[in-house]
Amino acid sequence: MANTRAFNNNCRIFLLTEKHHLIPKYLNIITRTFDELETSKHQTFLNEYKHLSKNSFSFERFCFSRWFYLEAASRYNKSDIFAHLDSDCLIFDDMCNLETLMLPSNTQYCYGINGAPHLALFRNDISDLTTYMINSFKSDLYKNWQKSNFVDSNKNFCDMAVMIEFAKKVGSLHRGYLTDGNYVVEENMGIKEGYQIWSGPKHFKRVHWRIENSLLIPYLLTASQIYKRALALHYKGSAKKRICSFNYPNQSKNICAVKKWFHNRVPPINRWPIIKSKLGLG
Repeated sequence: MANTRAFNNNCRIFLLTEKHHLIPKYLNIITRTFDELETSKHQTFLNEYKHLSKNSFSFERFCFSRWFYLEAASRYNKSDIFAHLDSDCLIFDDMCNLETLMLPSNTQYCYGINGAPHLALFRNDISDLTTYMINSFKSDLYKNWQKSNFVDSNKNFCDMAVMIEFAKKVGSLHRGYLTDGNYVVEENMGIKEGYQIWSGPKHFKRVHWRIENSLLIPYLLTASQIYKRALALHYKGSAKKRICSFNYPNQSKNICAVKKWFHNRVPPINRWPIIKSKLGLG
């Protein structure tokens, strides 16, 4: 939240959560609880949901539920253009600029072409998407999933799978993440995908941090030795420990310089499990 606010002084930022949390006032975060955002449409989804995933029932079902909460929140807050940001995904630009780059006027949905919704931008309304999710459990897509050995093939029937099919349905109204030019939206920091990585077993992409306007700005180095400005980075696993240590509103130049030095030299890996394993501590 602090990193998001550092780049967005004027936009409204909402935390959709199960319960209220103590959040520093200077971040100016508005909390909406799931109880406040409950709808009959979401209840219909809960009755329709069927579990076809190796992930836990509660986890997979909530991945769908969040879109119903987001739909309710966008209406509750009267938002014409809004974005969904996972708690382990960071943006490094102003939302107005992200809108210009990722959500042109003829586009209603922007998320990854593989369904990745870690950063997703929407225009006006997502009722078509949530309705499609409800109906998906009676669709041919679901029936075919039932016939497949989804556990062995590591293919869960999840919100991302449904969002891929929805993107095909809405056609030109959907736009995938940026894949060319000078910008990139990084979906998973733990997959190589043609960028320079840190040495070691985890294969984390190596971020080259620069200081611009007293903020840490991430760049990824391609195989052809071209630096691409990252608009968003999605951290997973042990790399999540880093996401609270990049940018804060009004951070000093000295603090920013120290962070740049550290993050450019130390990979985002939790080494304690490796040490425990080598010491035979389990």
